[in-house]
Amino acid sequence: MPGKLDVPTSRTRALNLANYPTGASQLPEATLPDWAVELTIEIARCTSAEPDVWPLRTTKLVFALEYTFDGTTWLAWQRGESWGGIDLNKLGVEIEYLTFSAPFTPGVNRKVRGTLTIEGGPLRTTAFITLSS
Repeated sequence: MPGKLDVPTSRTRALNLANYPTGASQLPEATLPDWAVELTIEIARCTSAEPDVWPLRTTKLVFALEYTFDGTTWLAWQRGESWGGIDLNKLGVEIEYLTFSAPFTPGVNRKVRGTLTIEGGPLRTTAFITLSS
């Protein structure tokens, strides 16, 4: 496409498909590339095609992310939660991934870390993280 800029994007599998136990897990701090200005997290949900992934409505996932501009002062950044089982969007289509995107300020020396808490587990899932510019 004429005039279109190449924009760096990086998608990484953050969690292998496995059963994750009830409890809190710390996500270690990671340095963000200078070019990155948005982080997207995708966590696989239960669908008709993947009925063994996060099937129980009694299983809850809570995630909390923190962000630092300077590598020393950590700030609460984003938080979210969801329950298991099959969820439908407003058109009645099954939602394949719990998807969360958050922008952040461009710069250097930025880092992110987080906590995942599972209630009523285990929770069988896989997850991806995408960084975009």
